[in-house]
Amino acid sequence: MTANQYPKVLQNILNEKAAGEIFEVIDKGKVLSSSTYIASALRACLDRYKPDMVIVMTGINDISEFAPYGNIPLEETTALKTYKLVKILWGLLTTQRRLYSDSDGRETAIKKSIERTNTFLNPEQFKKQEKIFKEAIEKNPGDSKSLAMLGLLYLRMYPENKFPLATEMFKKAGDIGVDGILGNITYSRLGQFYLDSQQDFAMAEKMFKKAIQIRGKTVWTAGPYFRLGSMYMKQGKFAQAEAILKEGISRDPLNDRLYTKLVACYQQQGEPKMAQWYHCRAERLSDNYYKISLFNNYRSIAQLTAAKGVKLICMNYPMKSIEPLKKMMQSQKNVYFIDNEEVFKNAVANASYEAYFIDNFGGEFGHCTARGNILMAENIANVILNQVLPNQDKPFLPAERIKQATGRQDTNS
Repeated sequence: MTANQYPKVLQNILNEKAAGEIFEVIDKGKVLSSSTYIASALRACLDRYKPDMVIVMTGINDISEFAPYGNIPLEETTALKTYKLVKILWGLLTTQRRLYSDSDGRETAIKKSIERTNTFLNPEQFKKQEKIFKEAIEKNPGDSKSLAMLGLLYLRMYPENKFPLATEMFKKAGDIGVDGILGNITYSRLGQFYLDSQQDFAMAEKMFKKAIQIRGKTVWTAGPYFRLGSMYMKQGKFAQAEAILKEGISRDPLNDRLYTKLVACYQQQGEPKMAQWYHCRAERLSDNYYKISLFNNYRSIAQLTAAKGVKLICMNYPMKSIEPLKKMMQSQKNVYFIDNEEVFKNAVANASYEAYFIDNFGGEFGHCTARGNILMAENIANVILNQVLPNQDKPFLPAERIKQATGRQDTNS
């Protein structure tokens, strides 16, 4: 989410306000990245750039099971162990006959392999995985699962611009027919392609509905409901959006993104009471449940930065509470937190949502406008200069710039 957004603004603010310090902000944000990717790529980044601090904001793209906060383990879970992607993918292919005849075993193995496509791959690792899937497809051109997995591999190779190849693989897999977890992902991605690249609402709707029709509940269940609901909202079809989002909630009742998208749906219809009701439901979910993958990956990030002597700054998304993140990191020491909830809610209340966000992909928030990026960068700089580096000769007080960005009057004046 940070790619080419607030980091450059942050660098300028820090160098303007810091006394005797020169800052370089290295932007390693990546489109569609999950916390798994960030955690797996971090070691290489630390070794290469040797930073003094790391700022992390992640989780929106995580597809994971949920667990109640009361079950947070004090020690790391086995999910923190690192597995080599090449071995898992190779195992999937070499035991293909067994996996494809045993539904439960097949889905479990495929799920693990999909999760590993979220990890960081260097060029050599990528070529190995590409070769494995291409060889499988060459042997059996009708192997829709290998086509879909190759599409996922290409999808993760941003910024190498392999999206066209990913779409080509998903189209081939979809034409042949693919079910289960991979079917859910394949048709969801095709729907997003027709929506974003071709503005073909009819084909997008068809693909999203195909994904929805795949039976069974997995951690990928909510995706097509969320995307189809978002598309209906763009078209002004709020009744259809409301219906499909509620259907998604009935299948995946712990997915807070469906609730927050409903909040946006009711807000756009001018129904504040319903918006508030679903907002409260979403808040209760985030207060009581956490994504297992996010928990494990944040713990892994904290361990790695601590071992390297690097300060860790954890940040929530705009409009979202910082408390769930603090709960996940409660046993970690020397972690700093940046709260983007109040500053953005005040800004939106004093101006408009559109002044700070270009969309609502996150439900109650979206990708920032230039004005939103300035506000976020100011908020981060405030924490860095006043908390992380407290020995500045002159504390950084961003009230004037935040006032300019939000149109808010100083409450003490």
